[in-house]
Amino acid sequence: MTVSPKEQERIDALRRLDLLDSGAEAEFNDLVTLASDLCRAPISLLTLIDEDRQWFKAAVGMDLTETERSVAFCDKALLQDDIFVVADAASDARFAANPYVTGEPNIRFYAGALIHSPDGHKLGTLCIIDTQPRELSWKEASILGKLARQATNLIQLREQRRQTERLTRQVALLESEARTRSGHWSRLAHLSHLQNENLASFFDNGMDALVSGRFTKKELMEIGARAREHRAQVSRFNEALSFLDAVRSGRTGPAEPVRIPALMGELFEELAPLVRASGNQVSPFIPADLTLHEDPALVRFILCTLLGALLGAASRTPISFAAQPRNGGVEFLVNLPEQNLVDALQRFLPDTLTLGLEHLSGKPFPVELALVKDLIFARGGHKEVRRLGNRGTTIEVFLPSAQQHS
Repeated sequence: MTVSPKEQERIDALRRLDLLDSGAEAEFNDLVTLASDLCRAPISLLTLIDEDRQWFKAAVGMDLTETERSVAFCDKALLQDDIFVVADAASDARFAANPYVTGEPNIRFYAGALIHSPDGHKLGTLCIIDTQPRELSWKEASILGKLARQATNLIQLREQRRQTERLTRQVALLESEARTRSGHWSRLAHLSHLQNENLASFFDNGMDALVSGRFTKKELMEIGARAREHRAQVSRFNEALSFLDAVRSGRTGPAEPVRIPALMGELFEELAPLVRASGNQVSPFIPADLTLHEDPALVRFILCTLLGALLGAASRTPISFAAQPRNGGVEFLVNLPEQNLVDALQRFLPDTLTLGLEHLSGKPFPVELALVKDLIFARGGHKEVRRLGNRGTTIEVFLPSAQQHS
């Protein structure tokens, strides 16, 4: 059915109010009850007319909740600007064959006063119905008109309340986002301070030999090695910041199927010098077909940073590394046989990060681990540390596939 532009505006105004198919509301029920009592009518309705139906927001004396628009008396009322009255529907050519006239509820008398949207569109009527022919008295017309205006006022108040609630939710969301941003800035400020202390440890302690003016070739080599460690740590920290900024602003790379066995093979090969230097033994257990749908660069950075920090902190330790599918993502499990978790990794897990003995040795502390934890949570993942008594400690990291956190 073709709808005129004016009628479409009216229907759009009705839908914006979110009244159709809404729950019962006492204020509207009271109006139809008053209309029925004061006008001595067995049936009273508050109707709303959309494209093809008449829906009852409130009703007295009628079990139906809606009818087709084509048989609605209120549809004809929309064509009027005043109260629409049908004294005897059975003798009115427009309604004599109407199924609600020839059958239940056997309508004979109808009177409907228009109700409007806040912007003036006709929405439906507040109407009274009788099973006997009759005339509408001037007193009844006055009552019906006043109650219809009250219905219009209630609709306006209802919409104002909805807008207030919507604005309240928006304000609460903005305040929550502001608190989150403030928390992010505070955390980054704290981590930047630790990063400065990290570098200070190199100059304060790692270069003692140069400060004293007495150094050996071995000491120079150690200073060079410390400098390379710090440069690498600063690079990882900056890279972690870039990834975190990309994740929080929705600018990560496109998600792709990441084959975990192939990726871990590349990482273990890349970390092989660190494994040899630390004397650790790493035993991987990864299903051959395990895949994670995510930004490959992000997954690689998270796993490489975590494993690199772990291998650099532990020494002569058998470490098992496992990965398994779980809840639409991949769970990574690192098991250490010692009863106590490696110090460096234990300290990065709390929200408030603190430096350890690295500051006294000139070695860099992996401050970037705190940012990696933030990355994991920002992507909808999580981490757990489980102490297993005599069996050691397990670190669990879960990363969901991209569709799980999009």
